Parts: sequence; C-alpha cells; structure tokens
Amino acid sequence: MTGTPSTSIYPSISSTGSSIKDTWEARDLTAHSMMILFISDGLIVHLGTSINGTSKDLMKALIAMFEETNTGALAYAAFRSIMDSRWDGEGNVEDHLTGMRTKTNTLISYGRVLDDELLAFTLHYSLPDLVGYKATIKNITGQVSKGKKLTFADAEAAILTDAIISHSRKLPVAATPPSDSALNATAATSKHCDHHGNNGTHTTAGCYMIHPELRPKPKAKISGKAHKVKVKNATAEDSDEESGAEDAMYNHTYVISQKSKDLYHTYLSSEKDSKDALIHDSGASNTFIPHLSWVDPNTFWPLVPPRRVAFGDDSFVEAIGTGTMTLVTKKTEVKLARILVVPDFKVALISVLKLAKHGLYSVFDYTSSNVISKDTQKRVLHSIRSGGIYCIMAGVKLYPEFAHAAIDINVLHR
Repeated sequence: MTGTPSTSIYPSISSTGSSIKDTWEARDLTAHSMMILFISDGLIVHLGTSINGTSKDLMKALIAMFEETNTGALAYAAFRSIMDSRWDGEGNVEDHLTGMRTKTNTLISYGRVLDDELLAFTLHYSLPDLVGYKATIKNITGQVSKGKKLTFADAEAAILTDAIISHSRKLPVAATPPSDSALNATAATSKHCDHHGNNGTHTTAGCYMIHPELRPKPKAKISGKAHKVKVKNATAEDSDEESGAEDAMYNHTYVISQKSKDLYHTYLSSEKDSKDALIHDSGASNTFIPHLSWVDPNTFWPLVPPRRVAFGDDSFVEAIGTGTMTLVTKKTEVKLARILVVPDFKVALISVLKLAKHGLYSVFDYTSSNVISKDTQKRVLHSIRSGGIYCIMAGVKLYPEFAHAAIDINVLHR
C-alpha cells in the first residue's frame, strides 16, 4: 500500500541536545494537557497547585491522593478488629491487653484516633461476660471522679491489678511455712472492702491500689521522736503514699509467675550477654533490680525485715531495700520510683503494671516493644525481643559510691 505516511503529533527527535530537550518538553506538555482534559473539575480543585508541574508530578499527585483515600478501608478493618476483640478468660490477660494496644496503634497509623474513654469502654466490653468481671467493670467505671473521664491506661492498669490480686490469692498455702503469716493470708477467700462491702472481687487494699483517693487521711500531729520512727518505718514499707495499700495487697510478698521464672532461666542459659539485662515483659508485680549501685542513695530505704519475692513453685528470694533508679537513653532519662533491690537476681525485671501507674504504657509487637508517655504521647523507651525476652535498650545511671555499702547492708539483713 502506497501513499503519504501519516504525520505524528510529536516532533521528530533531533540529534542535537537542545532539540531533544525541546522535543521532550513538548511531549510532556501534550501529556499534561491530555491528563487535565480527562480529570474532573472537582479533582482539579482538590489537586490545587499540583497541576502546575510536569505530567510526572501530576501523576504522582493523583496516585498519592487515591492512596490516601484507600487507607479508609484499612482504617475500617483496624477499627473492626478493635471492636471485635474478645478475651475468653483463658491464658494471660496481658496478652489480650497487648493485642488491644497493637490494634489501636494500627488504627492511629492510618490517621484515625478514637476517643480514649470509648477505647476504655471497648476494653471492658472485650472481657468475659462473667459475674466477677462484671463486678470489676462496675467498680472501675463507678469510681471515676466527677468531671473526669475514664482513660484506656487507667482501665488497663486496673484490670492488670485485679489479675495480680487474683493470682496472688491462688498461691498455695500448704507449702508455706506456718511462720509466714503474710503469705498465708494471700490464700484467704474472703473478699471484703471497707468501701464496697462483700463484693466478691476485691479487698480494701486492692481498692486503695486502684482508687488512692479513698485511702484514710494520715493523722495531723505526731510527736518529734515518734514522728521520725514512724516516717522511717512507713518508708521502709514502701516509699510513697501508695505503699501501705500495696504492701497490704501483697501481704509483704511480691509475685513472679512460674512461667516467667522458667523463661528467665532459659534466657540466662542461652544468651551470653544476659547479665544485668532490663527485662521489659517481666510479668512481675513490682520492678526488681540486682544492684544497690543502681539506686539513688538519697531515695534508698532498707526493708526491715526483707520482703519476700515469691515464685509459682513456692520458692522465694528477698528484697532488701527500695528506692529510685534512672534509665538513660540518648534522648531522655526515665526515673522509676519504688523499685526493689534483690541481690539474688542476675537481671532487672521491669513491671509493666508499675510503668502504667506512672503514666508509661507499653506496646508490644512480635520483634520489639515501646514505652509511650501518656502525657506527651512520645516514645521514651524501646525494647528488642531476643531469646523470647523483650529487653529494654537503655543504660542505668550508676552510683558507685553507694555500691560499697552493699555488702554491709546485705549482711545486716541476712
């Protein structure tokens, strides 16, 4: 077939550099014009100044716009997973709480934030539909101060506290020496609260742990010498206003589960650099450290007599004192008050519950975890999962001048 070849809408590409540049600019202008022709007026308004660039820039803006729109489907899926969360009461409640935190953070990553009180209600709704949990929920929601809202962190801490109380109540009695009346008391089945009567869910001490505003006010006047003795003894029990209720709740015995103990032994035997590790997901009722030199001397108080730290197999170690330690990262320092010194330990056990009570909540995924400040919503600590254990990546502020006193204090309490 013969005839005149059809004329291309594009100019021929010349061998000269300037002509090539002019040719590609012309083609870009043509492509840009065709794209604008097929884009609706609504999209053009939404794109704004993005339409003034090249055809490549315009295409990127269009893709970004619809990618952003598509997160709506992902956000809805994350929202559904939060609403559908249920715990059947089997296993550890900590795993359920961690799952709720992970799902919430996934929703936040898509640019959607739910009301904190609504999240707390959702957490309560996810608990088993049993009498004991209904009473716990009623107690938590009914004690929110006037003018304030329940927060997810508060609900989480209260549920963890209730779980610890329930666990300590299940500690075996027969294997405990008769002289250990405090540990015997943990097996008592009576659940009476001075404020809520026989409720079947918590004691007065547990109530004070969740609602410190209900604690009795201290007496106004104490004589000089008696005051010093009373203050020292009270501080030895625990170092702040929460100490009385907390010691009463554990009856002078702190708790570490048998499962956690076995996991620590496995970790210590398999990891070469496990000494002095800061274990995040400790499952402990308090934060425990192995060295006296980690404690600020100005905050240290010896525990007389030493407090027992009980394991699930009826064995125990002793905490000799309490005080404040400081975790140090490149960006910040985090002070942890009322930690317990246990010289028999080789690692530090960081209590997730205690972090929560200080406004620091923990978010776990499979490979790592973060500690987020409730006030700033920023990450203050980071953990890496190794050997089945989450270890906090931070240093500890040392007080070498205090380390020399460790031997004397240990001897004093043995």
